[in-house]
Amino acid sequence: MIIVIMSMSLLYILKKYLNGGVNRYQPYMKGKVAIITGSNTGIGYETALELAKLECTVILGCRDEKKGKEALEKIKKLSKNV
Repeated sequence: MIIVIMSMSLLYILKKYLNGGVNRYQPYMKGKVAIITGSNTGIGYETALELAKLECTVILGCRDEKKGKEALEKIKKLSKNV
C-alpha cells in the first residue's frame, strides 16, 4: 500500500514539474518606460496592453496616426492606466 501511495505521489510531482507549474509572480512596472513599435495591431498591441496593465508608461510607435490614436484609446480603456 505504501508503494502505491509513494508511486502516485511521485507521478503527481513529475506531472507538475513537466507541465511547468503555475507562475504567480506579477512584475511591478510602475516608473518604467517602454517604447513599443507597431503597437496599433498584433503582437505590438498586445505587448503594449499588458505592459500598461502592469502600470508601465508605454510609448506607442505607429506609422498611421489615426490607428495609433485608436489603439491608445483602447489600451487606456482596457488597462485602466491613464
